[in-house]
Amino acid sequence: MKFLKSFAVLFLALSFASCDDIVIDLPTNSDLADTKWELVSFIVEDADGANETIGDMDACELDNVLVFNDDSTFAFDEGLTKCDIDDPQIQDGGIYILSEDQTGLLLTMEDEVTGMEVLELSETTLKLQVDESEDPNEISICTMTFIPYVE
Repeated sequence: MKFLKSFAVLFLALSFASCDDIVIDLPTNSDLADTKWELVSFIVEDADGANETIGDMDACELDNVLVFNDDSTFAFDEGLTKCDIDDPQIQDGGIYILSEDQTGLLLTMEDEVTGMEVLELSETTLKLQVDESEDPNEISICTMTFIPYVE
């Protein structure tokens, strides 16, 4: 589940008041709530161009399912084949927030935060893009395409 590190994001609106006065107002995530997605394309764009890398992934990674719950949490289902037999079937992901205009997705996973651009969100496709460039002179953009998971 190496590609899952790309899914770490959170958006918090916090006041500068005391901890007792902190209010977090999460938007409705209804378009992603109670959905399950399987990865069908993972394109990495760098200085050498764009390359489809899904063929480099192990079968145990390809059957993983990204699950968005109705309580604004997400998780990863290991699918039928686990890469490590000791891994839990369902791995907690974190919190997700879909922007009102559906152009941004924020995910948290442990202490990592990543913002993703939503290129497409429909009944048949979820297409996300994240810029992982650490240096402004380097390009490292990942584009992930998912289709609905059918049990």
